[in-house]
Amino acid sequence: MIPRTDFASAWSCTNGLEIRTGNTHYIHEELPEWQDKFRLLMDLIKNSELREAYLEIKRVSGFIGGLGIDWRNKGSVNSDVLNSVINMASKWGGFRVIRYRGGHPFMDIYPGIPIDKGYAVAKLRELMEITGPIIYMGDSENDIPAMKMVEYPHWYQAQVQ
Repeated sequence: MIPRTDFASAWSCTNGLEIRTGNTHYIHEELPEWQDKFRLLMDLIKNSELREAYLEIKRVSGFIGGLGIDWRNKGSVNSDVLNSVINMASKWGGFRVIRYRGGHPFMDIYPGIPIDKGYAVAKLRELMEITGPIIYMGDSENDIPAMKMVEYPHWYQAQVQ
């Protein structure tokens, strides 16, 4: 991401699990504890009917910071299998599962660390000592916590292919 955004002086990735500003590179201290759970969850997904869906591994430096399951190219998935994975992730693993409104054919799974994009905005504001207004542009439910933290939120309506 950094080579594509060399104009920026700070970044927050994967809901604030990774933050870079100047020479500071912050990775949330609890993320290493989630790696074994992520691997177990990935094995569960790969051994279920969801194995034909696209599994995106959201990398945070050398760690797994989240998973995306995208079944747009598959057509549909068995809702019982999908609900089973969601239940295993949230109840057994303590993960935070985001199902997007409007029947979008994808979902995201993040560690149960109590942070979100609002946390990321607050942390960047603190690290960069920003006292003025901030503009935030977002396109999904995952962006709402950040929009609540800024003076100028902008909702961008993304088109799902």
